[in-house]
Amino acid sequence: IYPKARAAAMKAIEIDPTTADAHGVLAEIAKGYDWDWAVAELEYKRALQLNPSSSAIHAWYADYLSLMERHDEAIAELRRSHELDPVSIVSEAFFGFLYYRARRYDEAIAVCQKTLELAPKYPNANWFMALALEKEGRLPEAIASLQGAVSNSRAPLFKALLGHAFGLAGERAKARSIIEEIKLLSKQQYVSPVDFAIVYTGLGDREMAFQWLE
Repeated sequence: IYPKARAAAMKAIEIDPTTADAHGVLAEIAKGYDWDWAVAELEYKRALQLNPSSSAIHAWYADYLSLMERHDEAIAELRRSHELDPVSIVSEAFFGFLYYRARRYDEAIAVCQKTLELAPKYPNANWFMALALEKEGRLPEAIASLQGAVSNSRAPLFKALLGHAFGLAGERAKARSIIEEIKLLSKQQYVSPVDFAIVYTGLGDREMAFQWLE
């Protein structure tokens, strides 16, 4: 999809070089497809120069800054996004992910709990909270959080994350049962090999994890 997105964004820029969203898309492509960090930052800054009121582009730039381990800048950037769209559940939950990446686990858990009070069925909040709970060794709570995500989303990723947590908790039979579930699911829809690797890392089976990653 990325090459098609690039072509569409370039066409938009041909029509109007001041189209902020098109520059934002090019930044996302540089980040997520090309891994060209310098171009990504230039395009984010260009997009925000053209439209400093874009909540979405501020959020995308926050993700980039977080990946670059510029955590304080990332959180500040997401705050700008949230100020522009204060009712966005997506950005509220994403604070949890940025705090997790910054290893600020208590803050990640707190913000995800707040999000789930506002939107109990938003699975990403369960996901981000579970990541932080795992790091704090609170595995039963992480499992409960991921069970919430699985009950509210059909995405295979959430099943894989639950299998990972089961593996970490020593519930190996349940983790292996998840592997069988996503194998069956892969006959009906696309399941990323990464999802299998996630479960195997929870089980401590590095050889199988690497096979799926390769």
